[in-house]
Amino acid sequence: MIYRYPQLTAFAEFIAGLVNLKPTALPTLASDDVLTQLRQTLAAELYLVAEQVDDHAAFIDLGMDSISAVTWIRKINKQFGLDLGATSIYSHPNLRAFTAFVCASCGQDSVLTLESDNEHATPVEPIPTEVKLTPQLMRVFSTQTAPPVVTNTTKPDKPTPPAIAVIGMAGQFPQAENLAAYWQHLAEGNDCVIEIPAERFDLHAYYHPDRQKPGKTVCPRMGVLTTAALFDPLFFNISPFEAELMDPQQRLFLMASWQCIENAGINPLTLSGQACGVFVGCEEGDYAKLLDEQGLTASALLGESPALLPARIAYYLNLKGPCLAIDTACSSALVALAQACDSLLLGHCDLAIAGGVYVITGPEIHVKMSQSGMLSPDGRCYAFDSRANGFVPGEGVGAVLLKRLDEAERDGDPIIGVVRGWGVNQDGKTNGITAPNPEAQADLIKQVQQRFSA
Repeated sequence: MIYRYPQLTAFAEFIAGLVNLKPTALPTLASDDVLTQLRQTLAAELYLVAEQVDDHAAFIDLGMDSISAVTWIRKINKQFGLDLGATSIYSHPNLRAFTAFVCASCGQDSVLTLESDNEHATPVEPIPTEVKLTPQLMRVFSTQTAPPVVTNTTKPDKPTPPAIAVIGMAGQFPQAENLAAYWQHLAEGNDCVIEIPAERFDLHAYYHPDRQKPGKTVCPRMGVLTTAALFDPLFFNISPFEAELMDPQQRLFLMASWQCIENAGINPLTLSGQACGVFVGCEEGDYAKLLDEQGLTASALLGESPALLPARIAYYLNLKGPCLAIDTACSSALVALAQACDSLLLGHCDLAIAGGVYVITGPEIHVKMSQSGMLSPDGRCYAFDSRANGFVPGEGVGAVLLKRLDEAERDGDPIIGVVRGWGVNQDGKTNGITAPNPEAQADLIKQVQQRFSA
């Protein structure tokens, strides 16, 4: 309780509200005036004029760094008689939000108690009041005895296994800009793997049929996202300059997440402030290698960070649930889905976006996988076939919106599918760190069946 009302004035008003007391009258200033004063001090701190400060612009975009944040907060604390920490800047990242926080810190919604600079001002004497414990407060402060322990000798019925509903879905895949095209390719049995296009890298410079040839790839083909470079940055309030330095994987998952929410019949903007988690299987891409000197900037640092990949949609929509980038190699997207389901069952979030994304923009990853003996020289995957001699790299992005099944049924959400069981384990020691362990995987399937069986 104390942590929610960190100032004496705020805590006194809270107690007064409990016992129906009228708060002590204090000198106040309208919140618009507080905003004006904060704007002036911020402008002075950043060597701007007040008219240049956009109330809705992020502090970082106005030029604030960690040092100026500390010095500005010190001035605010002195001016308003507060004790705010510099980290409050990051929780309230623009002037409008920070003004509301300053007002709330003094326990008032639309007005703020100020410390007068006039040394001749008449001090306000506190009005002594007698606080009486109401029945409500008696219940709050009284010691509760523990309820008696009841021993149930009957064997309880086995609870219904939990289940998670898929209420939204979106994705892009090779030769398929959306899920409808993807399903059509599957129905027709189309081969969507093509020879590596020149816009990815010069195949002739990196291909060689000899698997042992250093610096070369034995596989000339790949599943390519032909629309990987398409992105509307202004739709997501991202500057074109920043968008150019963002890994395409960040852009693709940002778009897929938005489309996934819309597919569920939900306006994404209505999720602001809700406990919606984001879980994405991904890894650090190779896009930074194409940036040359442009990559030596703060925007490039954020643009290539895997941690920022799931955070993009959470930041844009103001989502408050867990936000995780998960890299477990080939199982990354499935592990992301499992983590999202766990988070929903544990109550860490009420909605969850789960998915994965992968894009190859240059030759390095392709060559390294080939040198590791992973790729097929035929450019074909022969799954469950004696002809299998490696795999073919493929790009794609997919996202699903998840919700607890009972709540999805209650709310009338469109239920595309139901996840009734999931689990994660590690293969342990095998004949190579990249080699699978069929026994460990079979054990996991058995464990999941036992755990989620009715």
